[in-house]
Formats: sequence, structure tokens, C-alpha cells
Amino acid sequence: MQEVALQPAATAPDDATEEQLARRRGPIHALRARLPRLTRARVVVAGVVILILLLWGAVIASSTSMYSAQVLVPEGGSIGIPPPRGLDFGDVPRGASAEKRIQLENQGRLDTYVVVFTWGGIRDLLGVSDAFFNMKPGDERTLTFEASIPISAPQKKYTGRVFVVRLPWWWP
Repeated sequence: MQEVALQPAATAPDDATEEQLARRRGPIHALRARLPRLTRARVVVAGVVILILLLWGAVIASSTSMYSAQVLVPEGGSIGIPPPRGLDFGDVPRGASAEKRIQLENQGRLDTYVVVFTWGGIRDLLGVSDAFFNMKPGDERTLTFEASIPISAPQKKYTGRVFVVRLPWWWP
């Protein structure tokens, strides 16, 4: 009868580091060995930071006004009378411009930082009198929007949105 020598299963030497052992077990264990363990305090701090960012986002979303903006470039040189609502500039011929105004008032107790930006096809045709400014409590400001139609503009209806974001601002 022939004797077969049994070899012991591969075991880690006593001097193997925890990272080497984790590498042998698989990629997930190796990743866990390299990353520091999160303590309870770090988890709480991260949760508080995330909660503050979510609340700040909710404040921004609740204090944003959105206006539809449109202008129609007609074939001839006729000017249409725009409706009195929103930022509908009506019919504006090539080479001409039209204005609309929005009145803002800060009725709160904190300073309010206002950011105005446009979106859509009307963006290149629309100018705003002041897109970034700070309002003190009780201040009123009139924003003037001007739709300027270049001579090279094709005949079509340009539409888009205007966002007026009001942020509570306590920093000087």
C-alpha cells in the first residue's frame, strides 16, 4: 500500500496583516480593511450635515418663483400688444425690443439674496436689469426684463422660463 502525505490546508502565517488576510477573502473584505471604521459620532455628524443641506434645499425650493417667458418674432414689421400678465412680450419685430417688469419686496426679517436666471430658447434674447442682488428687510426692487430681437432672428416663437430665487442671507 502506498502512503499519501496529506498536506494541511493553506493557512495564513501568523505574521500576515489584517489587510493581507482580507485580500485573500475577497475584494469586499479588502475594501473594508482599507477604509476607516465609522464611529457613532461620525455617523451622527454626517447625518446632521445631510439634514441641514436638505433643509436648505427645501428653503430654496419654497422661495423660488418661476415665470413663463415668450416672444413671437412675426414675418412682417407688425407689433403685437402683449398681455398684461407674466413675461409674455407679445409680437416683437426684428430689430426692436419690448420690456416687462416684475416688482419684488422683502417682507421678511432677514436680508434676502436674489438670483435671477433664464432657461430655454428665449435665453439669448432676454436681458435682465439686475440678476444678482441683496435686499434688506422692507426693501422693494423692480426687475426690468427686455426682449431684444436681433435683425438676423428667424421668424418663430421663442419660449422659456425665468427663475427668481430668493435666499435668506444673514452674511454681510
